Amino acid sequence: MSSSDFKIKLLKYNSSLRQKWLDGTLQREWYKDYPQLFDGDDFSIALNQKNNHFGEWYTAIHYFKKGWRVLIEHYAYSREKTSPFYTIREKKNEEVKRLLGREGFDFLRYLGGKKRQVRPPDLFIFNQKSKFFFAEVKWGQDKLRDYQKKLFRQIIKKFGVKIELVYVFPK
Repeated sequence: MSSSDFKIKLLKYNSSLRQKWLDGTLQREWYKDYPQLFDGDDFSIALNQKNNHFGEWYTAIHYFKKGWRVLIEHYAYSREKTSPFYTIREKKNEEVKRLLGREGFDFLRYLGGKKRQVRPPDLFIFNQKSKFFFAEVKWGQDKLRDYQKKLFRQIIKKFGVKIELVYVFPK
């Protein structure tokens, strides 16, 4: 993937935030402060996987403060109907379908040929004017994998939008 395929963004965070995340206190704080971004499903996942999701949440807040709406992870996947979060996830799915159409939604859902085989970029970012793009968040030692590069090219070609590659690191 060449640099012309995506925009690279660097976001710095105060290192004390990471410790608060590992303690589970930051998820609670951000969940309370940003109900427009994080729902009960996001909160449950973040609390149960404390070593993950910090970068995605931090980046989502960054874009939200710039006036964008953001759906984090799992926006192209459903929950089992028996899940208490089924309705919440379906609302995210409907928002994506509204902007991409059913065909576009299914394209994201079946990246790599099978449902959930490969996930789309971490964040789906959009505004009220139906403008949208994607962001893939990397932090720590995480790097863009070859299969992601291949699939991200397909997304760029399909939708004609950018994918921002966001690196999150401590100050």
